[in-house]
Amino acid sequence: MKLTKEVQLKHLDALEDMATPAWVDGINWGALNIDSSEGIIIAKQLEWVENKVYEAKYPMNHARSLFNVNREVPAGAESVSYSVYAGAGSFNLIKDYRKDFEGGSEQLTEDKLARFYSFGRNIYWTVQEIRAANMAGMPLSINQMADARRNWENKLEDIVWNGEKGSSLKGFLSTPDINTAVAGQTFAASTPAQMLDIMLGAVNDIIANTNGVEAPDTLLMPIAQHQLAATTFFAETGTTVLAKFLEINGSVTDVRAIARLSTAVAGGPALVAYNKLAENQEIFVSQEFESFAPQIENMAFTVTCHARTAGLAVRYPKSISVVTGI
Repeated sequence: MKLTKEVQLKHLDALEDMATPAWVDGINWGALNIDSSEGIIIAKQLEWVENKVYEAKYPMNHARSLFNVNREVPAGAESVSYSVYAGAGSFNLIKDYRKDFEGGSEQLTEDKLARFYSFGRNIYWTVQEIRAANMAGMPLSINQMADARRNWENKLEDIVWNGEKGSSLKGFLSTPDINTAVAGQTFAASTPAQMLDIMLGAVNDIIANTNGVEAPDTLLMPIAQHQLAATTFFAETGTTVLAKFLEINGSVTDVRAIARLSTAVAGGPALVAYNKLAENQEIFVSQEFESFAPQIENMAFTVTCHARTAGLAVRYPKSISVVTGI
């Protein structure tokens, strides 16, 4: 006796009222020797996977919390442009009722272009895997889809920090014209005062090289160096280097330990100071992670996943300072 749809889907009560996905009608179930009822089960299993994956949390990456994410550009855009400009002219002393005003409309403008790139991967579920999940009375595993989502977040993280080979995407640490310096000694070989000088030096480089226009609000450190700064004390005051830095520095309010900075650049561990205002730098994402309707390929269902980004646009490189050799 052939089981009814209600009996077959008894273990999926939560999905009973869901509409059958439109893509089911376009599949030749007969070619797979799958009857209509079993086809509904497969459709429900795959639809559960597609819906469930969007509940997953982002992995422990830092780019999205350290930089503004701009999602305003339409997914169909091939590139985005922005201008970096500075006004020219001055405000001058004039005599009463005289027409000796000087103009100030001249601008020094540099147009920047960021190109969007697509990234993606395929995932598969075999017909037998779906049947096995149904037989066990359990929803199909979402591990593959969750892995694809995690892959995208990891890729975006890599792009933001280091750029992408084979493209024009440059990373935060490989952007031209940022302030760079090499510490005179490592943290491990430094006295508390020397350690503090290295940290303050990264901040002061930005202030000095921008004539005080830019002041960093964030300091990023490798984990080992952050631990040293947080556990090394000034003997005369009993204050840690990190606490002393925050006490005497007027602009930095956010100090974080970032594992990636342990091997950030060719010079080894690096300390980074910057101002995280969106006008200074931001990540362009025109298409967040998306998955398309399953397609039959041999005896498996293929799901294509896709995302699109122009990476990190750094508008004011001098608002960034990198100190290596720490």
